[in-house]
Amino acid sequence: MTANARHRTWFDRAAPAIVALGLCVSAVDASGAGADSRLPTLPELPKISELVPIQHSSGLALDGIDPVSYFTSGRAIGGRAQFELMHNGIVWRFANAANRSAFARNPEVYSPIFGGYDPVGVAGGRAVTSNPEYFLIADGGLLLFRNSQNKARWLAEPDLRAVAQRNWSAVETQLVH
Repeated sequence: MTANARHRTWFDRAAPAIVALGLCVSAVDASGAGADSRLPTLPELPKISELVPIQHSSGLALDGIDPVSYFTSGRAIGGRAQFELMHNGIVWRFANAANRSAFARNPEVYSPIFGGYDPVGVAGGRAVTSNPEYFLIADGGLLLFRNSQNKARWLAEPDLRAVAQRNWSAVETQLVH
């Protein structure tokens, strides 16, 4: 089954309203140490939690990875069943109650940009699933990449940001039809 077919199935079952949320702040590296002047800020990169890749056998967003952990610990940490939260029809897991509360208060801050799909894939017009180990806190939020090469390319080619932004609507449409 292709990734697109899996997402169509999920949307047929869950049918949540699609809401584009964005947060535009200066780029920050994964450690949170400060702004990276090489990365231009784009207006409102989409954070669409309804399109987050889910593990269909369990129904978990981001394969059970705690999205807040990227911001608080600088790495992907697996969530625990006792700290689950249902948001927009998706079950999210968190490493602890504090992270669950932070997400519940501000899901738009912690939900990954481009729904958690690899932004280099989005720039190429495709929804490419990401690997939670390859991430970046930049462009106003959490970006997840398929591999280290795509992360390096995103950093090396600032023009990809504008291309991904332009292509996102078309990629998003492929996911929901």
